[in-house]
Amino acid sequence: MDKTENILKVLVVSSMPLFGVRQVNIKKDRENLQKAFSNSKGAIEVHYLPHATVDAFMSEVHKGYNILHFIGHGTVKGDLIFEEKDGQAHGVSSRHFVDMLNGSKIELISFIACHSYSDVVAEKLKDEVNAVVAVSHKHSINARAALQFNKQFYNAIACGNDIDYAFNQGKIAVASDKKVGDESCKNRIRCRIMEEPYFSKRFLLKLKENKTLISDGTEGTYAEIDPLETPENIPERVKGELFIGREEKMVSLNDNLENYHIINLNGPPGVGKTSLAREVANWQHEKGYFRGGIIWHMTEEDVSPDGLLRMLAKVLFSEEQINFNKIHNHLKQNRCLLIVDNFETVMERYETKDESAKQLIGFLSNIPGKTNILITSRRNELGFRGETNLLLEGLYPRDARELFIEIAERKGWKYDKKPKTDELIDEICTFLGGIPLAIELSAPLLKVKHLSLPELYRKLREEIKLLKSERLNVPDRLKNYYTSLGLSYRLLGKNAQKLFAMMSVFAGGDFGGANRNAINKIIGMENWQDAMEEIERHDLFYCTGDGEKTRWKQLPIIRTFASGKLKDSGVDVEKLKGRHSNYYLKKAGDYNKDNILNWKEVDPDLDNIKAGLEWAIENSKNELISEYVKALQWMLYYRKLNEAERWFKIGAEACKELDDDKGESFMCNNLGLFYKSRGDYPRALKYYQKSKEITKKIGDTAGLAVTYNNIASIHYAQGDYPGALKYYQKDLEITKNIGDAAGLATTYNNIGLIHNAQGNYPEALKYYQKSKEIMEKIGDAAGLATTYTNIGLIHRAQGDYPGALKYYQKSKEIKKKIGDTAGLAVTYNNIGLIHDAQGDYPGALKYYQKSKEIRKKIGDAAGLAATYNNIASIHYAQGDYPEALKYYQKDLEITEKIGDAAGLATTYNNIGSIHYAQGDYPGALKYYQKSLEITKKIGDAAGIAVTYNNIGYIYREMNDRKTAADYFTKSRDLYKKIGLEKDAAEAENMIKSLKIQE
Repeated sequence: MDKTENILKVLVVSSMPLFGVRQVNIKKDRENLQKAFSNSKGAIEVHYLPHATVDAFMSEVHKGYNILHFIGHGTVKGDLIFEEKDGQAHGVSSRHFVDMLNGSKIELISFIACHSYSDVVAEKLKDEVNAVVAVSHKHSINARAALQFNKQFYNAIACGNDIDYAFNQGKIAVASDKKVGDESCKNRIRCRIMEEPYFSKRFLLKLKENKTLISDGTEGTYAEIDPLETPENIPERVKGELFIGREEKMVSLNDNLENYHIINLNGPPGVGKTSLAREVANWQHEKGYFRGGIIWHMTEEDVSPDGLLRMLAKVLFSEEQINFNKIHNHLKQNRCLLIVDNFETVMERYETKDESAKQLIGFLSNIPGKTNILITSRRNELGFRGETNLLLEGLYPRDARELFIEIAERKGWKYDKKPKTDELIDEICTFLGGIPLAIELSAPLLKVKHLSLPELYRKLREEIKLLKSERLNVPDRLKNYYTSLGLSYRLLGKNAQKLFAMMSVFAGGDFGGANRNAINKIIGMENWQDAMEEIERHDLFYCTGDGEKTRWKQLPIIRTFASGKLKDSGVDVEKLKGRHSNYYLKKAGDYNKDNILNWKEVDPDLDNIKAGLEWAIENSKNELISEYVKALQWMLYYRKLNEAERWFKIGAEACKELDDDKGESFMCNNLGLFYKSRGDYPRALKYYQKSKEITKKIGDTAGLAVTYNNIASIHYAQGDYPGALKYYQKDLEITKNIGDAAGLATTYNNIGLIHNAQGNYPEALKYYQKSKEIMEKIGDAAGLATTYTNIGLIHRAQGDYPGALKYYQKSKEIKKKIGDTAGLAVTYNNIGLIHDAQGDYPGALKYYQKSKEIRKKIGDAAGLAATYNNIASIHYAQGDYPEALKYYQKDLEITEKIGDAAGLATTYNNIGSIHYAQGDYPGALKYYQKSLEITKKIGDAAGIAVTYNNIGYIYREMNDRKTAADYFTKSRDLYKKIGLEKDAAEAENMIKSLKIQE
């Protein structure tokens, strides 16, 4: 460098993208630097580049600076994080960074304010740049330590000293400081225990050539080149206010400010439009993009153009008098940002023919194009020429939960981090629509009103007037969410108010809302489309889909408000709800067994279907209840919703009230199926027995046959094969007598399953063939697919894998053809088992994954648990016990959630086997005992026998031969009792082996 200058020139570059990095206070960092520079006895000129885009940096770096001081982030790979103009992150590799410096006079780079991996970046640059000062990423640097270092370091450089000397001066200043110095650190428990280095030791210097950067260190002053002096009146954050989860919207809004003259930031009441506009204004002010000024005008204080002009004069020129031409010329010649907050006030006055509001709208329409206008409003269209609209919706669930917890904890509520707690908070936040104001007003109620989470949820659903604030320094519209909604409601015309209230009959949420047909049939209002458009303009509804698939929805909290307006709308509420319930009963019928593939087409109406049933229950409409539950039979069976048990019980009561014995029997049978699917065999048997009594009483022989079949299935599941065979024979006798061919085929299939389980394969095959002949004759494709599957099971059990695969493929073709999605998942699972048995683990995993995807899609929780179990078995077979345990845990979570006792017993057994394989015999025994406890409770004889056998192996490994023999004996006797001779023989061999060892 030519040493003719005596002024040290420093370029301070700050980069803080909106997301992707840890947010830090750049303003504070810069203020500390200003203190350090102003302390210098030498002359320093500093230019602050607050918007470190690549273009801005490259335009500035070649203007003769000696030092580059970077405030921002580095990465573990040694990259530097720059930013895009809209706030997104832009990574620059060290190689490209060096290329950007080529031709500049930069000889020293300081990363003292770099907030991560500055030492890694320095290491990458050490051979490319003469000197780099950094801080170790392994240890944090105190702000005071950075300030003390920078003071002495830059002073020494500016006074004409060399780099090494200046670096040591900076370290000495830190070491001798009374608060962060070495002596101070000696007495700090944290430093002593964690053995962290003193702050003075955390600074690093990478130096190629030690030199001075200026020729003469004459006395001078600190000066800023082109200082940031943007006039502004951006309101401060309200004390305690949080701003969470809006980074993505900030980027979008910044991008819009770059491309559009007028932006209408709109959204429902309380969604945080003002907060977002304020944060964007602060970000833009920090970056210096609007050097002409950032002016904030609150319309609720004054809707006249004079009010806005007075504000412009005050902010831009510190003048009280309005000079229209002066203001207009400034807005025309300079890049300014005008933020007009709460435009609803203007629109409300405008619609009442208020002249001031009309003039203000005219004034805004004619503001010069160099000035950007950001308006916050509750309308998605304002009608300005060149306007673009940006909708602000509720927070994402994760952000909403974070906001709720943070606010509640500030009020003294203790957060208990458990899945159930998070689930309840998510339910509350979903009801609140992720609306920040509603969350901010509801979270404190936990402590203020001494409510539990469930109580808070219930109270909010009953009365949203609870959502009040006592804060004095916020506008009235932000003190009460109910009042905030009321403002939007008042702005609607009479027809729109009526429609808004009536639409509350439709359920909210993801599976709620209404399409055109539902609105026409249930609401019955002529020309409702015009009223709907008006409501939409105020962001009180939102739409999904388009054309015939358009659905209009209300956020649950807004729906609660709208529901409160129903009684004032002049509508017969009960008739309205009755039409709703009857309409969705027809929709419920689409959840039939033959339509599983198309259930996704019905799902958007699911919440309305449930609401229709709940209304029937609340109003004791027994016929409606009965029809609803019958229509939802298969959806409840396959989806296994938590409501299933309650609904079938209510259905049974409704049928009893109607003296509908056949209907009651139907409900009891389905309750039996429900409990059986959860492995609760005693309760399932109880309801099947009740169904049997009813069918006998009314002489319903066909129903009696079905019930016998169901009772037999319980005995089969419990491993009581003789008991199962007894009831299948009773079923067989009836189906033959009444000529029920389809029932006969099913019973033959089930009898075949009994012989299959007992290892009597020729007999099993005989019954499967009988079933197959009937199915083919009557054209029962679904039944034939099941029979093919069962024949495949025989071949698999005999080790004939090609034969098994052949029948599974036949089953798969039929299920695909008829659209039996749930059945297809079973077949994929069975094909996976074949590959598994052959040791083709990748092939097995492929089919298990196919099965998993379907079961997830249709909500078959029990089937999904079984698939996770099979995936775990693959990892177990490969010796990857941690991965196997991971999938068994997934299985366990589901089986516990749905209450599948039998599945839980199986999973406990499998987890026990992992501990056994790892030599952890006490751990294995613990899980086998858990399994045994459940199998005994539900009467699963086969499961008990298997678990006795497993426990026997544990005691054998622990050299307790007597106890081992006792368990093998129990296992053998039980196997014999239920007809599993092969298993009994294996247990007998183990008993003999133990006796020989004695």
